[in-house]
Amino acid sequence: MTTTSSTHSTEPLPEQLASELTSLHLDAAACLAGLAPDLGDRVWTDRTAHALVSQLVVDLMGAGIPITYGRRPAGGVLLTVRAAGIVVRWRAHPARALAASGPELKDIELLLNFALDDVLCVLGWETSAVREDGAYVVTGRRAAAQVQGEPS
Repeated sequence: MTTTSSTHSTEPLPEQLASELTSLHLDAAACLAGLAPDLGDRVWTDRTAHALVSQLVVDLMGAGIPITYGRRPAGGVLLTVRAAGIVVRWRAHPARALAASGPELKDIELLLNFALDDVLCVLGWETSAVREDGAYVVTGRRAAAQVQGEPS
């Protein structure tokens, strides 16, 4: 009698990983194309800003966080380019914004901005609070010694 061992590895096969990474990068490219009118010419002519936005989009999408832009009526992360960096804030879905009371909506978006900052920290991004509404500015990657999972 022959016995077979059915060990299931949690490591992805190289082909699966390559396929998923390709899919992520294609999704990120589509998102960047949609973001183009919102972000302005500076992002596409400034190599540093373009690299920052591109990697931020890949990281956020890879974490499963939706990015909202343009006429796309969805909730998620809203990115705005400023001289200091990329302003990142959570925006509720328009349907929720219409249905919620002012204080409730503000609390929801503030809480999700706090969570977003934690996720950005775990992903290795340097952030600082910029406004009362909970928005953060992303200026680049944190130094390797700083990336320990605590919020910036």
